Amino acid sequence: FKLVAPSLTSHKTCHGEIQTSEDGRTFRTIHEFDADAGTLSASFANVTARFFRINFSKSDQYLEHLTIGEVELSPEFRIAGIESKALFVAQKDEVADRPNAAAVADQLAVKRAQILDVTAHARDGFLKWDAPPGNWTLLRFGHTSTGETNQPAPATGQGLECDKLSKAAAEAAFAGLMGKLIATVGPLAGKTLVGTHIDSWEVGSQNWTPKFREEFQRRRGYDLLPFLPVVTGRVLDSLEISERFLWDLRQTVSELVAENYAGHFRTLANRHGLRLTMEAYDWNPSDDLTMAGHVDEPPTEFCGWRAYGVPYSCIEMPSAAHVYGKRIVSAEAFTATDAEKWLGHPFAVKVFGDWAFCHGINRFFIHRYAHQPWTTPDRAPGMSMGPWGLHYERTQTWWSQVNAWHAYLTRCQYLLQHGLYVADICHLAREEAPQKWEAPGQPRERSGYNFDACPPDALLTRITVKNGRLVLPDGMSYRLLVLAETNQMTPRLLTKIKALVQAGATVIGPKPMKSPSLADYPDCDAQVRRLADELWGECDGKTVREHRFGRGRIIWGQTPEAVLA
Repeated sequence: FKLVAPSLTSHKTCHGEIQTSEDGRTFRTIHEFDADAGTLSASFANVTARFFRINFSKSDQYLEHLTIGEVELSPEFRIAGIESKALFVAQKDEVADRPNAAAVADQLAVKRAQILDVTAHARDGFLKWDAPPGNWTLLRFGHTSTGETNQPAPATGQGLECDKLSKAAAEAAFAGLMGKLIATVGPLAGKTLVGTHIDSWEVGSQNWTPKFREEFQRRRGYDLLPFLPVVTGRVLDSLEISERFLWDLRQTVSELVAENYAGHFRTLANRHGLRLTMEAYDWNPSDDLTMAGHVDEPPTEFCGWRAYGVPYSCIEMPSAAHVYGKRIVSAEAFTATDAEKWLGHPFAVKVFGDWAFCHGINRFFIHRYAHQPWTTPDRAPGMSMGPWGLHYERTQTWWSQVNAWHAYLTRCQYLLQHGLYVADICHLAREEAPQKWEAPGQPRERSGYNFDACPPDALLTRITVKNGRLVLPDGMSYRLLVLAETNQMTPRLLTKIKALVQAGATVIGPKPMKSPSLADYPDCDAQVRRLADELWGECDGKTVREHRFGRGRIIWGQTPEAVLA
């Protein structure tokens, strides 16, 4: 099943059911789906019927109309969720190793030996090829712009979004805006003009760039060209091989976004004495924690209306700041929807600010303050910013009494900016992209022992062990490393964990059984099993729950709270 609905996005979603009937009157549901992107595909058991229909039963409040471009029902097997697995859309809510059927019948898989590259026979848009006997499926691959434009922007400043996987494209985007501002302010760059900011990611996904094949080869160690049929949802050799290739594809995109977009923008800004702040979360095709580590300051956001909106970002971005040595964690603070209706005031939002301070946020950008020049004779209290933001400005009735509140916020931020966060637990995020990290159970509060999240990149490059604690060069330290609930891990990451345990670290988590990557397959799986057997020993998480290795220990089957008690 394939649905093309251009009006659907991550912020405009709907729920639907595929239904069948024999008489056209009585229908039964055979498959349900949530559509949050312009293209969606799903697989389900074979079914025959006289009538098929799609019933859309509910939708997001922001979806005003639904446009259907195409519906396709086919008996051919396609990898479920291929749009997100191949990063035509960025889906972060259903990671969990992106499960699929354990296997597919041999007749549903295409063998690599049966694939022919006929590129040499194509010229000027035509293919001249004497096909061998048999039935052939011809696939043509190309790349083009996603069509996303920068917004909001005036008509004179609007154009296509830049290629987020390319350093050259990042340089062109920087030169086209910040470069002009820097040239205009001259010697004030780095003094008065002190930074540049990239706000929330609202431009969809991206899975290709002109040099992607070369980057993939360099990072993953093999050529992706023979595996491109997989991005159409076809199974190549086996589902295991195909899923591993898709993991490598997503990982490569994630690394390029973090390094060539976020990281290179930071380099360009720093070159002129500016700092880069970037909201490195939401619907980008990258791993949020790693992406946040490539900027100078990773802001987050929280709401007063809807209460505690976007709470995961208030754990995710401070965590990235802590493990990457960023002393400032800012927030788009107290933002709101049109439900606020000019009713907000300091006492109404104080609880949200205190909550954010406890998460490690130490700089507030109040969203939003408007100058309100048009208040006389009859336009008070002034303009809004559409449905967005707390009305926080001089035309509010309480504005003359706001000084004490501002002094309180200032003192809190000052003290927090001059200290180090304290946490006992370091949660290691899984090796997966794109990914947003949420604490187990998705809590809004940090009850019990405090924690941070750490991406594999930071563990590999920044963490060592001293006196049994996991330590970072900037002063942060943790008592425990907690692994994600997955049986997959690359040999490189597991080798690092082995070294940490040998040096005295305590690690809690399940024993990995294989690598998620196709790189060095199947030898990579043998390496993982060998390393895991050394580290976990007889520990099975049931009858044996602890194994000492070197100066440290592996624990499986106990909670962090029980170990720390």
